[in-house]
Amino acid sequence: MENTTLKYSIEQLQGMLADLILSQNMQKENFNALFQETNREIKAIAEQSKEQSKEIDRRFLETDKKFQETHREIKAIAEQSKEQSKEIDRRFLETDKKFQETHREIKAIAEQSKETDRRFKEMREADREEFKALRDKDSQKTRALKQMIFGSGKNLGKITEDYFYYSVLSDKNIAGVQYDYIARNLKIESKDMKGEYDIVLINSSRLLVIEVKQKPHINDIEKFIYKQLPNFKKLFPIYAHFTIYGAIAGMTFENNALEYALKNGLYVLTQNQNSKNLQILNEENFSAHEF
Repeated sequence: MENTTLKYSIEQLQGMLADLILSQNMQKENFNALFQETNREIKAIAEQSKEQSKEIDRRFLETDKKFQETHREIKAIAEQSKEQSKEIDRRFLETDKKFQETHREIKAIAEQSKETDRRFKEMREADREEFKALRDKDSQKTRALKQMIFGSGKNLGKITEDYFYYSVLSDKNIAGVQYDYIARNLKIESKDMKGEYDIVLINSSRLLVIEVKQKPHINDIEKFIYKQLPNFKKLFPIYAHFTIYGAIAGMTFENNALEYALKNGLYVLTQNQNSKNLQILNEENFSAHEF
């Protein structure tokens, strides 16, 4: 009885052992399958990680390339900015230099203006004295005419100058332009040139230089146009910024002299037998030449 029971127990144990071995074999197979599946997944992940690593490297290379390009651009912009800064500095220096030159010019003009004002005041005082003389019953102009008609001990040229001087002194409006001051017999001599001007009318921006002759000839007009007028600003630099016009005055004119003066842009003044004022022989649309 005991042997039978023991035998049965051994058989059971053997069966259980076989089941256990079978179970272990199945677990082993399952484990191997799971291991292989896991291994495949790990390989796939590794492959994917490798591709991602390549993509990351590629992107890093692209980023580095763009960074280098950006760096070059920034460097180029910096160089350009440096050059622009130099150019700005240069222009500022030029502007400052021009400003200083302009300041000096303005200062020089201001000094000239002071001198002009001083001369104008002197001329104004002289004009007052002249007007006192004009208040006489028989004016200097009339006296000059009388001397020309009836003769006197005076030089004929001096008498002619007196006539035109007192004429413009009493009315300084010539061809529609009002002048403020009048100067007579301006004489000056420099190192290499000299000049003498019979009558000069002046306002704030322009001068009218009048050459007086009893009967002007072409050679007188030529000398006035090509020598006396061009030298005026050189001899009187204080008037360098003024506009200068010329006029020829005479009691009578030959036709060729009159035409020559008009053709060369001069105002032509003569006596007016019907009025105390001068007669201007220029046409209304006459364009005077600037000297």
